[in-house]
Amino acid sequence: MTKIKYIAFYPDFSNNTSKRLFAYSAKNKIDYLIQTLNEINISVNLISASYLLRNGFLFGKKTIFGLNSVQFLPSLNIRIFKKNFVAIIFAKITLFIYLFFNLKFKEKIIVYHSNFYSSIVKFFVKFRKIKVILELEEVYGDFVKTNDFQKISEYLFLKNNQNFILSSPFLKKIIPPYSNSIVISGSYIAHKSVKKFEDGKIHLVYSGTLLPQKGSSLLGDLGEILPENYILHILSPDDNLFKKLKQIYIFKENIVFHGHMVGEDFYNFLSKCDIGLNLQSPSAQYNFTSFPSKILSYISSNLIVVSPDIEAIKNSLFASKIVFTKDYSPKAFLESIIANKNNIVDNNKFICELHHKAKIDLRILLQYTL
Repeated sequence: MTKIKYIAFYPDFSNNTSKRLFAYSAKNKIDYLIQTLNEINISVNLISASYLLRNGFLFGKKTIFGLNSVQFLPSLNIRIFKKNFVAIIFAKITLFIYLFFNLKFKEKIIVYHSNFYSSIVKFFVKFRKIKVILELEEVYGDFVKTNDFQKISEYLFLKNNQNFILSSPFLKKIIPPYSNSIVISGSYIAHKSVKKFEDGKIHLVYSGTLLPQKGSSLLGDLGEILPENYILHILSPDDNLFKKLKQIYIFKENIVFHGHMVGEDFYNFLSKCDIGLNLQSPSAQYNFTSFPSKILSYISSNLIVVSPDIEAIKNSLFASKIVFTKDYSPKAFLESIIANKNNIVDNNKFICELHHKAKIDLRILLQYTL
């Protein structure tokens, strides 16, 4: 079995007090890629520079899971004005040192795209001639508030790479035209069906952040007009933002906030519901280069999916599995929900075919890495 290094922010769940920076959506994609690499006879050495979000120090450690390992790098944080400047600088230094002593000349590695370590990766590309496969989920300049220098730096970093795992075919517009690239939009795992709610009501679910730019105002408007025989479940880590929504909108008892769910609990809950909602605004800049991972979670859990008409979604592999609203309004969403509430969904074969293709594509990408 061959081995490959994979640089990404990854959580340490064995230590509840560590509170290292990471994103659940990124973890799901990372876990899927590791599983798929294992299935094509490649083990993974994951290198996590995820840093502390509180004051303190954590020693580095190596954790083995199955055929793979995670190297958690040391982390030091002394918060200044509630900022993590010290943690960020320390994390970059420790990552550089680790790679300096562990990367081989012309070695192939996978890197989860982040502006955090792009300068470090560029250094080793130049002086160690490493071959980078960049896992590109989104362009941060489209989503996160960045200055002109950061946007140009990100653009140049993408233009100077030649191998990509993309979350959306639309990202091909911003990478070099003759680069090696494959598209894996998320976790292509068909999740087992569980018993639906048996209360005679239609159960909707929204999973994700409640940030305004991700559609929380539409969620509030929809919650106010939702008939009582429809239950809207909200799965989100943003409990404080939900409290603010409740202060602005008048929610009835059929709007239920569950907090954040992960892993098997998350997918089991999705499978109990009937309809999954994607509420992102079609006009948001990030929609031109990113694919909402929640959509694939809904599809793989055999939900009816209702989404606004977003070009990156409508021209994706998943368009036939999605109900598109006629416009971006709570009324249009409610009409689509009511009109399609009784649709029968079985996406297992579709998801399995995507997983099979992902294994073939990964094997070819690794074989012909430039």
